[in-house]
Amino acid sequence: EVAASRARIEYLQRIGAWQEMARRLAHEIKNPLTPIQLAVQEVHRRYGGDDEKFQRLLDTTREIVEDEVGTLRRLVGEFSSFARLPQARLEPADLLDFLREQRERISVIDDDGLDAEAPLERGAVLPRGVELEFDLPGGAAAAHLDKQMLRRALINLIRNAGQAIAGTGRDKGRVVLKVRRSGEHWTLDI
Repeated sequence: EVAASRARIEYLQRIGAWQEMARRLAHEIKNPLTPIQLAVQEVHRRYGGDDEKFQRLLDTTREIVEDEVGTLRRLVGEFSSFARLPQARLEPADLLDFLREQRERISVIDDDGLDAEAPLERGAVLPRGVELEFDLPGGAAAAHLDKQMLRRALINLIRNAGQAIAGTGRDKGRVVLKVRRSGEHWTLDI
């Protein structure tokens, strides 16, 4: 019994240490989120030029930063509750509309004319020479989605697929995202 009690005390001490580390890390991550979001919104607000391509890039950049800051805030909130992944918050949506929006975001970031060294270039998602193709059926695809979680998973899967292609030593390749109906569900293959 003494040995079991000691083991339990050590376990609780380790959990306590992890909780404290999670709380501090969450605090450090949360602090810069608002200034990042406000800075991008201010750049977007102040642009008075008439370059449509650049305005589209600014619009998309602001949307991406706001979405990702929201995702980070949510993750930090969950993490500070003890370093666990967030619960999915499913809402009715059209999966195909969501995917078309993601395709548009990625294509805007990859528009020709951008500086090859720009940090938001699609190269941050896919290596140069790797193309992204969306194979989507026509019509609608009613589903319940957590858009933040699905966006994060989608970007990670696309990035991993691109890195796998680049890891083979090939200069060119293609990542295909395909959606199909599978009984009462939709299947998304990358």
